[in-house]
Amino acid sequence: MLRLSGLLAICLCLMSSVSWAEQFFFQRQAENSQLNFAYQWRDLDNHSRQISFQVPQTGFLQTPVNFRPLSPARIHREIKPDLRSFAHDSGWRDVEINLPHGGESIEINLRSGTAGQRQQRMQALLTEKERLQQEIMHRNYYNLLVDHARRQGFKPDHVRIAEESHPAVQSLAEAFANKLGEDSSPYDSLRLILSFVQTIPYAELDNRFSSPGAGFHTPARLLFENRGDCDSKVTLIAALFSALHPQTESLIVYLPGHAMFAVDIEPGEDDYWVRHDERRFLLTEPTGPARFEPGRIGDRYVPHVYNGALVVEAF
Repeated sequence: MLRLSGLLAICLCLMSSVSWAEQFFFQRQAENSQLNFAYQWRDLDNHSRQISFQVPQTGFLQTPVNFRPLSPARIHREIKPDLRSFAHDSGWRDVEINLPHGGESIEINLRSGTAGQRQQRMQALLTEKERLQQEIMHRNYYNLLVDHARRQGFKPDHVRIAEESHPAVQSLAEAFANKLGEDSSPYDSLRLILSFVQTIPYAELDNRFSSPGAGFHTPARLLFENRGDCDSKVTLIAALFSALHPQTESLIVYLPGHAMFAVDIEPGEDDYWVRHDERRFLLTEPTGPARFEPGRIGDRYVPHVYNGALVVEAF
């Protein structure tokens, strides 16, 4: 049974009995071709924590190199000339390709041929359009998302971005490893980095289907700006946790307008979890500003636990 909640379009988990995450110091300084970061925050035990790390200034924000917001109009503008070339190379000179509504859709018209010929050519053109779209999305770090209601859209490929962000977060991951010590468990690591990410100031998520990726920050950009939405924070914690514990499987969990992080750690009796590959994954809420222990989520999500209003991607 899935124990997950949420149909909300915001990422704040409001709950009267929950304390608020607190980041009370952030500093970013450029010095001698390096970027120096320093943080102070309160952890889940209300203890003051501090951490600092250093990264090369050159190229830090370009990790992954090719990510930038991608809109339907931009995809269609890139598809149009290649689709025209495909039609021309196929000997179909009567194909007309338009981008109505500011490029939000792509329209293909065939002006000649028998009904059977037009049907065959249209199918070939639609297949090529789909191939070109997949190629553009992959090149720009996007993938398709089909939500629990079977709506289809596209979004930043958070798993791939997290994986390719390891070089950007490696120094921070090593700083956390030094704080945790050699005997720390995956749960210990999760608890500490969860408290860190929860205190990073929150920025609201744009609608995942109407403006995919418009408000998303890669882990490097989130650290640099010291702000992020739920998708951005989930991607950061996925990158950090997998850098610390590469053998422990984790999930990014998508709800309407929201994202959470789940880890292959056995949940406690009262914890919330999702099932994947016949295993129970402990659910976490990294968004903040509410301060939640691993396995705990906001009351507003609980009524939707049994609806299965979610999809997951394995890390």
